[in-house]
Amino acid sequence: MRFLLISTYLSILLLMFCIHPFTAAFAQDAMFDNKLESSFRLHDDGHASVVHKVTLQSNNSKYYPDSFSFQIDPKTLDQFVVNSRFGQLQSQPTEDGMRIILPAQLSSDSSPSGIQFEMKYTYLPAASQKGHLWEVSLPVFVNSQDISLSLQRYNVIVPDSWGGLQVAYPVPISSEKYNGESVYTFEVQNNSQLPELHLVFGSFQLYDLNLRYPLVNESNDDTIFVVTFPPPIANYQKIFVNTIDPEPDTIEMDTDGNVLGKYLLKPNEQKLVTFIGQAQIQIPQELPQQSPQLAEPLQYTLPDLYWESNDDMIQNLAIELDTPTKIYQYITEHLTYDAKRAQTAPVERYGAIKALQHPDESLCMEFTDATIALLRAAEIPAREINGYTFINKTDVQPIATDVLHAWVQYWDTNRGWINIDPTWGSTTGRDYFNSFDNDHVIFAIKGITSTKPLPAGSYRDKNYNLQTVKVELADKTPSSLVTFESWLDQYTFNRLPWWKKWWLKVTGQWNS
Repeated sequence: MRFLLISTYLSILLLMFCIHPFTAAFAQDAMFDNKLESSFRLHDDGHASVVHKVTLQSNNSKYYPDSFSFQIDPKTLDQFVVNSRFGQLQSQPTEDGMRIILPAQLSSDSSPSGIQFEMKYTYLPAASQKGHLWEVSLPVFVNSQDISLSLQRYNVIVPDSWGGLQVAYPVPISSEKYNGESVYTFEVQNNSQLPELHLVFGSFQLYDLNLRYPLVNESNDDTIFVVTFPPPIANYQKIFVNTIDPEPDTIEMDTDGNVLGKYLLKPNEQKLVTFIGQAQIQIPQELPQQSPQLAEPLQYTLPDLYWESNDDMIQNLAIELDTPTKIYQYITEHLTYDAKRAQTAPVERYGAIKALQHPDESLCMEFTDATIALLRAAEIPAREINGYTFINKTDVQPIATDVLHAWVQYWDTNRGWINIDPTWGSTTGRDYFNSFDNDHVIFAIKGITSTKPLPAGSYRDKNYNLQTVKVELADKTPSSLVTFESWLDQYTFNRLPWWKKWWLKVTGQWNS
């Protein structure tokens, strides 16, 4: 959401300011420079106490404003008051907000500091608690024909009980703690296209996972089926296991960290594998103490079926877009999400070349494949992530199917693998390059090929008419759950010969 200064046609926006000059004439350039310093103090009920300090500086001595319109959805506004150094200013309710009367005394006495006044009100839908996190969305100001925003500063004040800042768009320029509260300061450039201030506070988000993998062997031979369980990922995703039923015949981890369970099915045999557990998602706030190392980085820059990084068009584009930042910006600006195509079944996966040739027909797969191909063509290691995105509004943050989403990781020599989501960056206007969120649960990592391994939600069969993926917010982690690492250790120990189990226990190398 945005505050808008002077507009007669963008009435669909939530908030809008208008200036009414004494004369009917309008200058070609902006008549006023506007300096804004805003304070949002957030409370546990989700409301915000808001103060806007407004300074209007005329760019032409012939023009002085006599009123200032504050347009806002009445349901979001309470206790609206305007003060100046001459006392409280008169405000008049309108159909969609308030109109502030600026007396002549305020205008004639304003030079050279400008016309100054202060608006105070309570903003009702500022924050909401989702699971273990607080999500905050605050409106910002944008330029208009008549007012140029020369300076915007926002101070957001939150209770320390909300936890640390997990996600921030944009990134604050400073933060400090004072008397049980944390103060975050943001500055917005006058040409910014920022849709809102989006902040998330807390320590982590916790999800209950109920994943089902229907396996059917329709062949006449014994066949091994591979099931991809949600992987634990250092500094991002912790997995807890309640049960895996039935347990795999064997388990292994591939070079990307995928946990692959293998099941041997006899001819015409059916088996329903169920994973019940939790995922804890936490965004790392600090750089790793030691520079990460990527084994065999070359394999993450090679072309593949849907990542045609050796194509001439992609190669030439990668020469121009030679950094992850430029590639992300190009993809989010040139590809458009096609909501109608998302409703078709089955959905064809275009690959990078066709995605760039048909940019208006893109789904998350096309955003992902095109980004990976360009990164690899620029010799930047990149891979595909498949998973689940916990969202409330699919029209704002769309996904390609009812459960699955795809996004990108690229390798940074100082930070390791970095999550970016060009699809959501395009559809929301938020920066999913410099700031990620806790809504992305990883099911599978495709680094070596663009087709395997298959994530949960991809295992479907006509013989099983059931929901294969169920993800819900969780309150806490029961004591009966163990980390996936501990579960894997126990799984390995249970399959050892008796004499080796005995030896490990006797020598103190195993404590269960």
